[in-house]
Amino acid sequence: MFSKLFLAAAFTTALTSAAPMRANITFPFRAGSATVAAGEYEVTRMENAAPVFSLRDNKTGRGVFVMAQYASAPAKGEARPRLVFSCNSTVCGLTEIWIGTGSSFVTHPRYTRGEQERMVTVYLDKVAGE
Repeated sequence: MFSKLFLAAAFTTALTSAAPMRANITFPFRAGSATVAAGEYEVTRMENAAPVFSLRDNKTGRGVFVMAQYASAPAKGEARPRLVFSCNSTVCGLTEIWIGTGSSFVTHPRYTRGEQERMVTVYLDKVAGE
């Protein structure tokens, strides 16, 4: 029993990032294949080979993991950490995660041809005490 708990703790520690960020997202959204509620989320880059992010609702403790692909570094003056959503009339989908030093993009929902899209940006703040 002890060894299983120890391995789980070691595995979790190895995957977590040292610098979580916080975002207040005021609308429900799709992240990966999940639809999640509006709320205050802690966004953490998992430290492993692939770019994987954890988004955890601070109120409920529920979260999702999002696989990402590397994208270009931000243009000069655009380094502020943020989440970017692509929205249509029925849903918003997480499309980009900017962590301050570069960006990663994530898969977003497919929309019906001809639907109007708008982009929504939610800025991230450092978690206090980190």
